[in-house]
Amino acid sequence: MVGSFFDYVPFVLLWLATMYKLPAFLKRPRDPGRSYFWLTLASLAIALTVLLPPVYVEIDHELQVANLARLLGDGLVLIACWTAQQFLLHLSAVQGARHQNVLHQPAVLIVALLLLAAAFGSGSTTDEALDFIGRYGRSDFFIKYELIFLVYLGLTMVNVTVQSWRFASVASSPSLSVGLRTVAAGATAGVFFVLQQVYYTLTVRFGWSYPIGDPSLVTRFLAALAIGAIVIGSTMPTWGPTFGVPRAYRWFATYRSLRRLYPLWLGLCRAAPEIALFTPPGKLADTLAVRDLDLRLYRRVIEIRDGWLALRPYFDPKVADHATKLAGEAGLNDTDTIAVVDAALLRRAITARQNGDVRDLLAVDVIAPGGDSVAKEVDVLGRIASCFERSPIVREVADRAETRHTAKTTRMVETE
Repeated sequence: MVGSFFDYVPFVLLWLATMYKLPAFLKRPRDPGRSYFWLTLASLAIALTVLLPPVYVEIDHELQVANLARLLGDGLVLIACWTAQQFLLHLSAVQGARHQNVLHQPAVLIVALLLLAAAFGSGSTTDEALDFIGRYGRSDFFIKYELIFLVYLGLTMVNVTVQSWRFASVASSPSLSVGLRTVAAGATAGVFFVLQQVYYTLTVRFGWSYPIGDPSLVTRFLAALAIGAIVIGSTMPTWGPTFGVPRAYRWFATYRSLRRLYPLWLGLCRAAPEIALFTPPGKLADTLAVRDLDLRLYRRVIEIRDGWLALRPYFDPKVADHATKLAGEAGLNDTDTIAVVDAALLRRAITARQNGDVRDLLAVDVIAPGGDSVAKEVDVLGRIASCFERSPIVREVADRAETRHTAKTTRMVETE
């Protein structure tokens, strides 16, 4: 029952997506993006249809060739891989870049299909077998067959993962961005599918035990997960706005920004309590607070800036120099260097104000550059907050400054 669910759900999703995108394809059939996208969906839909157990058996019965449906289905999957590569190549061209690899070449697809057919034809597959690996996994021809299929599929899934994630960062709309990330997640599941198939093939070939229950069920689950996520993600730019994807995306982005700024904001509020309109909640309470996000983010940005101004007398120029030096040695770019320096200044200034250590610190009139909108401010302060919490350079600089100040204070006390 569970296995049938994993067989039929991706089958239904693919055909729904294929029919859903058909009008757009027919409207502009010469558009490379639309054509390759629709052909990818259609090829996968036909492949899954061929590989459904009832259809699989019927095709072999009608053509009088056992397991020919396996070759047809796998061949269609490789064709879908090639059209997906062409679609990604088209997106790269639209973005002003060309990320062509060997899998984009039609000749490579043709060679792969011919080798797949030759490997299939070189073996004896007279017994009908829905579990193709289980029945023929010990045969010499099968290793060649599976290697050709999985290498091509695996390389495609890796490329789809990388390129989809890259395009998501420059996507023009929330639905497109979320959709591409969903596609990347599905392609990652596809990579795991390939790895699982390789391991399953090896267990059958060498007689090893398979550690995770029914291997066929694991295969079908990973395939369903990969196909489902890719179909949902690839069609999301069309239906996403209707179902509130942009609003959910903005909510999540605001919530993520609040969480990202929390460590820096909390540290500043503790050092300068007068900047906070309300007493800062604990980490768990702040995490669970999911209402009034826009107002809270606006207040958080203002209070961080107010805290920055309150700590100006405690900024130590030696801290800035040291942080700049270490950032250069670490090979950080200019943007990351600025964030590290600002975070180090703030971390040391917070400690200095809390301890009343102002005697050896020089007032530095520094206000971190921001932006002309809350979004730009959040971006700048978010980088600083990340460095404030996680950067080893910031910790090293702040700790060394504290050690230096403690030693100097000790010497002054001993002298007195």
